[in-house]
Amino acid sequence: MATSRRPPASVPEHVITMEEPLAPALRDLAGAHGRDSSDLDFYIVDAGGPWILDDLGRFFQVDRRAFRSSRATLTEYGNIGGAVVLDALRRLFDEGGARDRARGLPAGFGPGVTAEMSLGRWETADETRGVRQA
Repeated sequence: MATSRRPPASVPEHVITMEEPLAPALRDLAGAHGRDSSDLDFYIVDAGGPWILDDLGRFFQVDRRAFRSSRATLTEYGNIGGAVVLDALRRLFDEGGARDRARGLPAGFGPGVTAEMSLGRWETADETRGVRQA
């Protein structure tokens, strides 16, 4: 299923412009952890539509490829709600994942303009990390 670059006419204006209040919140979240939201290693976003990914990319001043996993899910399946985040993470895994200790932003936006955001760090499996020797 292909997704439109423009929101459907049935989408309310407050949803179309929801990145305006959310993008600063994402920036503040990253800043609270000493990170710059424009310089993260990966972005996994359930945005509801490609136009929101485009707007977030412009706000953060990141290349549109930063949202490639989320965009691919939207293109293949359409808006499948919060499952976009899980499928986009699967796609990131399938690409080989992010580099060890990469920092990224998983976020989901929902109806009534709800938001769930976190800042995470990618950890690769390392049998010696965190294991005490006897």
